[in-house]
Amino acid sequence: MSYTKIAIATVVLLAAGPLAAATIDFENFAGQATVGSGFNAGVDVVAGTDLGGLSFDADIRVRNQGFLQGPATTGWVASKKDALFNPKTYDINGTFTGTVSSLTLGAGDCCQDLDTITLIAFDTFGNQVDSSTVQSIDSAYISVSGVGIKSFFLNAVSGGFDNITFEQEISAVPLPAGLPLLLVGLGTFGVLRRKRREA
Repeated sequence: MSYTKIAIATVVLLAAGPLAAATIDFENFAGQATVGSGFNAGVDVVAGTDLGGLSFDADIRVRNQGFLQGPATTGWVASKKDALFNPKTYDINGTFTGTVSSLTLGAGDCCQDLDTITLIAFDTFGNQVDSSTVQSIDSAYISVSGVGIKSFFLNAVSGGFDNITFEQEISAVPLPAGLPLLLVGLGTFGVLRRKRREA
C-alpha cells in the first residue's frame, strides 16, 4: 500500500464518527411519587425535560397501567398528559440533544381496536428525513432512519409510547493541528519515491 493511500485512510478513520445507541424505557420511574388516581395515576414530566438525549414539546405522564401494554409497550409507559383518557388521538414532538441516524419506538395499546401510528423524522432545518405508518390492534414498533435526524413527530391513537431506541451520531473528531503537515510530508515522500523508481 502506498503512503498516499495510508494517509487517505488515516483521514477517513479520523473524520468518521462512531454511533452510540441509547434507549429510554421509562422503567426508572418505578418507585417515584405519583399524581392522579386510578388509570391516570403516574409521574409527570414537564415539557423540555431531558430524558437522556431526548425531550418532548408537551408534558407527559409516565404510568404503569397493565391493560395498555402489548409487546411494544411494557412496564412503565409514557403518554401525552392531556391525552390520558382512552381512546384519544394525540400528537407529540420529540427533539434530540444531538442528531441521530435511526429511531425505533413502541406505541399504541392492546385494546383490540385498530390503532394507526405515524412517525415522521426531521433534520435540523425542519426538512422531512423519513416517515412510517403502522396499523395494529396491539401495540407495535415503528421505525424511521436517515442522516441528521434532529426531531420527530408522533401521532398515536390512544395508548402510550415506550422503548425509545435511537442511534446518536457522534460529531467528527477534529483533526490534530499537525496532521495536514504530516499528510503533505507523506504525499511528498510518495512522489519522490515514485520519481526515484522511474529514474
